[in-house]
Amino acid sequence: MAPLGEVDFASLDPHRFDDLLSPEERDLLDTAVAGGARRICGRRVWHVNSTARGGGVAEMLQTLLPYARGAGLDVRWLTIGGDDDFFRVTKRIHNNLHGGAGDGGDLGDEERRVYEAVLGRDAIELSIRVEPDDVVVLEDPQTAGLIPALRMRGVTAVWRCHVGVDAPNDLVHRARRFLHPYVDGANALVFSRRSYAWEGLDDGRLHVIPPCIDPFSTKNAPMSKGMAAAVLAAAGLVDGGQGGPASACVAHPARVLEAARPHTATPLVLQVSRWDRLKDPLGVLEGSSGTSPPTRTRTSCSRGRPWTASPTILRGSRSSPRSASAGSGLPHRGASAFTSHRCRCATRTRTPGSSTHCRPAPTWWCRRASPRASG
Repeated sequence: MAPLGEVDFASLDPHRFDDLLSPEERDLLDTAVAGGARRICGRRVWHVNSTARGGGVAEMLQTLLPYARGAGLDVRWLTIGGDDDFFRVTKRIHNNLHGGAGDGGDLGDEERRVYEAVLGRDAIELSIRVEPDDVVVLEDPQTAGLIPALRMRGVTAVWRCHVGVDAPNDLVHRARRFLHPYVDGANALVFSRRSYAWEGLDDGRLHVIPPCIDPFSTKNAPMSKGMAAAVLAAAGLVDGGQGGPASACVAHPARVLEAARPHTATPLVLQVSRWDRLKDPLGVLEGSSGTSPPTRTRTSCSRGRPWTASPTILRGSRSSPRSASAGSGLPHRGASAFTSHRCRCATRTRTPGSSTHCRPAPTWWCRRASPRASG
């Protein structure tokens, strides 16, 4: 099992936002930065999660921690170690917190033993690094089991949960019962929505911090039409020739299993996400189909390294995938192939009652996955 890993990151000046903010907003930012520096003065702030890459939490930390360091705080980032059994249990907890069965496994005494064995080893190493005056921010279910050991040393422990549902079912309650003995001892509990907090937690320690974005991140940067066309062509999603800027770089190109790729002028709807029902791909298809004449779509899937065809049938705007089982080539949840890129790229359409026309449909779906991703 890998030990705790420390993630290096740069420092960013929070004043880079000045041109995007009104004078009143700049004053609020300056006040918050100064107040945080006074309260944290002389203490280190450790953020601990399960991975440095993949998933929303890692992306958030890559953005927020450099700004905190740029504001003068001593901020560190650690990732926990863990084996396959540990991450199988934490993925099950994650799915249950969303109301899903995941792999259908239990959260009983054996799962608690696996969970505590790994985090017990991580807690010993963490206790060597942190001082009693430090603050440790623990992200999501993977790290919640570290709270008791930190509190025994007098360390301020903050648990932040990024997942949840507004209307919990029995699976949600099961995951909450599993985590409650650990998170109940935290000094502060942070949720993305007030409704994600569960019964039995101290309201006085609850805080709500909604998700945020970095306007300077690559995905939020403005793109010229030429650059957008170059990226799509470099990724292999469209047949665009060499018309775009030479600076377009794609690390993992797609493979489109279709007679021909659409041209860059073809309207596209692109979803970039993990292969996961929580990303609501059918909702994307339904939303995009509202602008087109009624059609039935057959969408071909492909997955990478190695690439293999995995046909899935989507009929109409409100139906569910068919043939995602034996013989389809589509791996089950948690399979090792889910660490690679997948693109639902090639689509044939036909108007009801007519023959099939081999033409690109304006619904394209590119996704990326990591079994350790949290969000």
